[in-house]
Amino acid sequence: MENRNPLKSSKDGNTDLADWLDRLAILRKGRDIRSIQQAASLAQITGASQATPHGESCFLHGLVMAESLAELELDDESIIAGLLFAVVHYAHVSLEDVEEQFGIGVRKLIKGTEQMDAIHISHGRLMQSALFTSSIDNLRKMLLAMVDDVRVVLIKLVERLAVLRHVAILGDRERKRVARETMDIYAPLANRLGIGQIKWQLEDFAFRYLEPERYKDIADSLEMRQEERESFVQEVRSEIETALKVEGITHYEITGRSKHIYSIAKKMERKKVPLEEIYDVTALRILVPTIEDCYKILSIVHAKWHHVKKEFDDYIAKPKPNGYRSIHTAIIGPGARNVEIQIRTHAMHQESELGVAAHWMYKEGGINPKAGYEAKIAWLRNLIDWQKEIVKSGEQEKEAYSHIFDDRVYVFTPNGDVLDFPKGSTPLDFAYNIHTDLGHRCRGAKVNDIMVPLNYQLQMGDKVEVLTGKEPHPSRDWLSAQRGYLMTPRAKAKVHQWFRIQEYDKNKIVGAELFDKEARRGKEKLHLTQTVVEKLHFHTKDDLFSALGYGDVSINAVIGAILAERHGEEINAPAGPVTEKKRPIKKALTHSAIKISGVSNLLTHYARCCKPVPGDLITGYVTLGHGVSIHRRDCQNISDKNTLNPDRLIDVDWGENAQVQYSIDLSIMANNNPDVLGNITGYLANEKIPLHSLTSQVDKKNHLMMIQLTIELSSTSPLTKVIGRIEQLPNIVEVKRR
Repeated sequence: MENRNPLKSSKDGNTDLADWLDRLAILRKGRDIRSIQQAASLAQITGASQATPHGESCFLHGLVMAESLAELELDDESIIAGLLFAVVHYAHVSLEDVEEQFGIGVRKLIKGTEQMDAIHISHGRLMQSALFTSSIDNLRKMLLAMVDDVRVVLIKLVERLAVLRHVAILGDRERKRVARETMDIYAPLANRLGIGQIKWQLEDFAFRYLEPERYKDIADSLEMRQEERESFVQEVRSEIETALKVEGITHYEITGRSKHIYSIAKKMERKKVPLEEIYDVTALRILVPTIEDCYKILSIVHAKWHHVKKEFDDYIAKPKPNGYRSIHTAIIGPGARNVEIQIRTHAMHQESELGVAAHWMYKEGGINPKAGYEAKIAWLRNLIDWQKEIVKSGEQEKEAYSHIFDDRVYVFTPNGDVLDFPKGSTPLDFAYNIHTDLGHRCRGAKVNDIMVPLNYQLQMGDKVEVLTGKEPHPSRDWLSAQRGYLMTPRAKAKVHQWFRIQEYDKNKIVGAELFDKEARRGKEKLHLTQTVVEKLHFHTKDDLFSALGYGDVSINAVIGAILAERHGEEINAPAGPVTEKKRPIKKALTHSAIKISGVSNLLTHYARCCKPVPGDLITGYVTLGHGVSIHRRDCQNISDKNTLNPDRLIDVDWGENAQVQYSIDLSIMANNNPDVLGNITGYLANEKIPLHSLTSQVDKKNHLMMIQLTIELSSTSPLTKVIGRIEQLPNIVEVKRR
């Protein structure tokens, strides 16, 4: 466990680097290392005089990482990323320069490794409300970076090892923080992914700094008994080899292995005994070609010595959750002393050292980042399980768990890339996330190679393939909340936009008619000039009329801009809805606000049941003693009254000066997310739309939030726009007028 210096002491740094490159060439087994040599030279030039926060030069830090990655048999891109990580992270070498010299692959590896710093940002602070949302986002980004390329994890774990080798120079508090983080996060990650070669080093380093006295006691005791242990192991090994030769078994490899200090400490703690009573401090490992050989050797060992039944585990028949496979048994050897024996194949041994990463290793080609679908699903699930372990250490475990995992699903593209979506998303959401045109042309979908309906809800680990037609042709059914075709605001907005473009001509006619009607109301007809069109941020009159017909701009804004131009005033009207200066809500309407056919000076008021506003089709109902009640024509109460007393219904229309403010009730369905209410009220505040009331109720079973609110507007012209904008906010499912 000594600090690792990759360069020998020498006055000539170039000679030292040459020696290191010679060692690397041996590890690379004769493969071309010219690109690695080029990266090492860049690291030396830019990082030799720059130190990491742990006191080591960025250059040496990179060499340690690169050599460790080479020992793991990773590819050139990984080794180069390890060489350059420190000079990018600490010496400010740009990723653009890295990409220019060594390619996009190296840049992505360094960027992904940096994203894993989200662990440090989130750990221990995840539950603090001010950091809650950003911490969750960081964890998700980190997970996506890790799943996208397994090499990112290995580079980060190796980087943590390099830090631990020099963290002793830091103050006690910082040293223990790094060690605690390693023990809580990085070692469990290596364990869950089955990367044993790195796991034990992380644990021993962290234990050394967290409990230095206990670590020293065990290390000193082991050193004093080392000669005795080695003699005992050699005796057992010789007897096993003799027994194997008698049975005619010649293809095997036996090695002795001392238990790691942290694992010894845990066993002493678990059994509540001193080190002298831990008899299996040393283990023997037997490697053979086949699984059949494993069980054959097991029977030979058990035939020669008595075994300790409670110490027998067959991880070949029943592998560990991280994929680890081996047979473990403990025998009572010479001198009645216990010794542990592990039996596995060579392939199993490689997997025990590299874990899930071993599935993507190739003898010549290095790593295959687009690994098999099944392997990637196992990888994803392991990472998610590990992230759950991180979150469960917090006080608000249940809330954090829900926000990180329960409201998101992670799915695969056919190429093996991973995307994350809100829970409840569909193949259509997936298609629009990839590309707008792919969504418009979507005709069907396959999930895990099986045809599914377009409103199928994606599940964790699904592999999604979109089937397309030649021409774009979205369906209006996709916008129906009840049918469940679309979940994400992005996809909904794209479909809305498509229909808006398709209906340009229709909206243009409606808008032109609306303008002509309003322009003739006064004594002098109003004319729309190109200056007014451009001041309202449109290129042509047709564009303005189409927006007017669709509801993107109000008729009041257009008329106001024309009058401002006529009087030489500054035109300052946005293309979107223009809200009037706030006025009190009037329950009694003036004669100029409502026109009643054939009658004058009648008391009128809005019906509270439907709350009509200018632009709605309306009708009047003569009440007993309360004047005329103004209803929307589609109001259910009017339908009932029409059946009872149709004579009381009278024709009414909006007057010329219907400029008062009106209250409008909206019902909103959203995903249960803490940001929803803030996003809605923030939008209303930015648009200066008065909010009079807001209530919400959570449906925990379906992870939904039902929101009722009342806002104040001057007409229905901007209402369509307001509803559309709220629908585009994150986590909004549906917006309806009550």
